[in-house]
Amino acid sequence: QDTDSGAPCHLFCISDIHTDHKANHHRVDTMPSPPPNSTLIVAGDVCTALPRLEGILSSLVKRYRHVFYVPGNHELWTPGTTSDSISKFLEILELCDRIGVHTRPGLIHPKLAVVPLFSWYKGSFIPSRTWYHDQESTFDGACRWPPSIGNPDDPRNSNADGIADFFLE
Repeated sequence: QDTDSGAPCHLFCISDIHTDHKANHHRVDTMPSPPPNSTLIVAGDVCTALPRLEGILSSLVKRYRHVFYVPGNHELWTPGTTSDSISKFLEILELCDRIGVHTRPGLIHPKLAVVPLFSWYKGSFIPSRTWYHDQESTFDGACRWPPSIGNPDDPRNSNADGIADFFLE
């Protein structure tokens, strides 16, 4: 219960809503209204385009007391642009700040905090990378990483350990 109002607190989480697909976008638009004093965690993979992301998150901010968000791999895809995924990540954080979406830890109740964590998979955690490389080498190939953290010879390679290290620092 919220100590200010005495009303119950509600915490919901959604992920992988992939609103680049029209049917999924419609599902988000027609979600039932949450109970009062509700918080929503959006755990990534909303869409790839920033204008659509802004529209979806803005609509959720209107319905929930708090919206927390962590970008997923799809948000960091940069197809058809020269921008890199880290620049896009920083743009997403600025967009969230502007529209009132939380990307930093916050209290939703005196005894309950939501702590968003940014991360990326780390290829060296996989003991034998042969199977991984053969089957997944192009997974997240729509990302583009700056040479300082990615593979300078292959900016579309999302398996470079420096990417995970960036998010851990």
